[in-house]
Amino acid sequence: MAGLIPFCKYEGLGNDFVLIDDPYGRVEIAPALAAAICDRRLGIGADGLLVVAAPQDPTNAGRMLYWNRDGTRAEMCGNGVRCVAKHLRDRHGIASASFAVETDAGPVRCAIREETPALSHVEVEMAAPAFGLRAAGMTPPQQGDGFARTLGDREFRFVALSVGNPHAVTFDAAPPADREALGPMVEGDPAFPARLNVGFARLAGPAEMSLDVFERGCGFTRACGTGACAAVAAACRGGRVPWGTPVAVSLPGGLLRVTAPGPDLPILMIGPARRVFEGTFVARRLEPGPRPD
Repeated sequence: MAGLIPFCKYEGLGNDFVLIDDPYGRVEIAPALAAAICDRRLGIGADGLLVVAAPQDPTNAGRMLYWNRDGTRAEMCGNGVRCVAKHLRDRHGIASASFAVETDAGPVRCAIREETPALSHVEVEMAAPAFGLRAAGMTPPQQGDGFARTLGDREFRFVALSVGNPHAVTFDAAPPADREALGPMVEGDPAFPARLNVGFARLAGPAEMSLDVFERGCGFTRACGTGACAAVAAACRGGRVPWGTPVAVSLPGGLLRVTAPGPDLPILMIGPARRVFEGTFVARRLEPGPRPD
């Protein structure tokens, strides 16, 4: 592995990422290195690691590989793919404002709606929602769209679905202390061996929602793009929001605009992506274990 590795720091609504541009496949990312890079005290610090690789299909602009903060891989990251789209547009000379980015959940269409040197607003055509316990990775799979979990003397009902990665969303009112307990409980539920992203949604009307997400392999973050898409799709599926309604999703880091056109159609998400700073690091100085002087 190269000794000195360049990187950029990006964020989308405070969901922050280290991005490594690696079109020639020269950087080898082990789980321990990804976790060390994301460590906020001993590394660069981030919610996740993005690697921009060469596309497998040359008609696409690039390929996104994603690691959670704990070093585990994830299929998709909604805020991360907006940051990758901005990076490809700014640094790879992508002339068109609309292009596809490959992910482990399949290619997604990205469109730059507004752009400045530092900040862009990107529309992403996410995966169509797939509802049910099987889609969310329950093993062995069972029938049904959701499940319930008990905390104290209260039962919380969750809608299970995938939007390229697995989610469980509840609309039951949960105060902060309950969210703090339920997040890791549901994320690590042994019935879902690949783990879950856990959304706590609160509707303020047919076009407004507030949302907190306990992200798989990361914990509570300031924003989760796939979580916002999952929550809006779950609200539409349950009749809380009409299909096709643009919903303003308020997350701790700001607003995403999400539209779920129909149960079998891709979800549209619009939100910001910002380049914060860039630098270089030496991999061996970030890997766990004794650090050289």
